[in-house]
Amino acid sequence: MMRGCLRPAWPRSHAFRNGALLVAFVGPWIASCGELGFLPIQEKAGLIGVPLGKVAVVTSDYDRVEETLAAFDIDFELYDGFISGPPPDALLIEDYADIPLGVESLLQTPELLETYDVLWINCGVRGSGGVDPETLEASDQLLSDPAVASNLAAFVRNGGRLVVEDWSYGLLEAAFPDALDFYGQDEKSGDAEVGAISRVEAAVVDPGLEKALGVDVLEVAFPVSAWTVVREAGEAEGVWLEADVPIEDGDPSSITAPLVIQQSVGYGTLTFLSIHTQQSTTEVWLDFMVHLLRSLAKE
Repeated sequence: MMRGCLRPAWPRSHAFRNGALLVAFVGPWIASCGELGFLPIQEKAGLIGVPLGKVAVVTSDYDRVEETLAAFDIDFELYDGFISGPPPDALLIEDYADIPLGVESLLQTPELLETYDVLWINCGVRGSGGVDPETLEASDQLLSDPAVASNLAAFVRNGGRLVVEDWSYGLLEAAFPDALDFYGQDEKSGDAEVGAISRVEAAVVDPGLEKALGVDVLEVAFPVSAWTVVREAGEAEGVWLEADVPIEDGDPSSITAPLVIQQSVGYGTLTFLSIHTQQSTTEVWLDFMVHLLRSLAKE
């Protein structure tokens, strides 16, 4: 399920680079926002040698950050979080067949989880409340296991970097109930998935991100509904992007919502994104991902 297409808001004189409007594609469904395929990302100055440490990625049906990490030449280990499985045109389709362990083994085994420095959970992983696209039934086995929330919380407080995308938000909410206020009722799985189809102008709140992108406003397109909406972040200084967004059949009908948030917790950080991170070929997207990955660097 695609979430979010980024571009500098129009009109802005600084929204052009080399005379071209910058467009960033962060999901798999809008070809007009970017062409999929591996980029010579390693040639971008300063990218080689980003010390992320040991990285674990949980796969999902709805986003594939692992393709982005592979393009950046970043090593990672995969854990199976698919509900029905990847599409046949996935760039790492052969790697998925060799994944030795599932998301359950990783999140239910603290000794294994603690061997990683970064844990990236793609959108809608199995057991996080994600819906099976074939049966339309939700799977929430991980949410119903209190040990999973405890293990994730300990992982971050002990220095881990946790990144959670969109429909997997329930895992973050369970582990850190006071960190973010998601739309809807906390005890109801998927109740925050109310974002409407829209195109909004998002303020680049974080100074570091603004410097990295060279713009202070981005146009963010949500061409598919039911994306996860955050009401507010517990730590306001941790908001990177925010915008007035429409709510499906909501009251109020729109709210000002953070779209990208990163907070320090204990010795680690947690990051939540309503937008997706599957790779693109555009400069704004590249700059955004560079800044995000550098924020996860091992100190």
